[in-house]
Amino acid sequence: MDGVNLEIAYTSPSAQAQFATRLSDISAFMRDLAPLAQIKPELLQSIDGRELFDSYAKYRNVSPSVVRSQEDIDAENAAAAEAEQEQMVMQQAPQMAGAVKDIAQAKQADPEVGNLLNI
Repeated sequence: MDGVNLEIAYTSPSAQAQFATRLSDISAFMRDLAPLAQIKPELLQSIDGRELFDSYAKYRNVSPSVVRSQEDIDAENAAAAEAEQEQMVMQQAPQMAGAVKDIAQAKQADPEVGNLLNI
């Protein structure tokens, strides 16, 4: 069991009451914060949305397997960004090929074009 992370789940009625109190406190805090955030939106930057989400899930006894880790989300976002970048490159490839072809044709028509473009 060395190196294994254990998740302790408290299930007694007392623990459930404590969780309900914590959920109530979080909800009350968010209700109190809403009007202030309308006046000063920058206050929302002080809230760690991921931590808030994780707390809600924990106190609602949502199975940890349901909530994806931040590392998984970051890896998926990085893969999506890389795929988007590759797609942009693929979309630009025909334009680049056309430009190279145009330059080559211009050089054939007038060798001075190559000197002007330093190619």
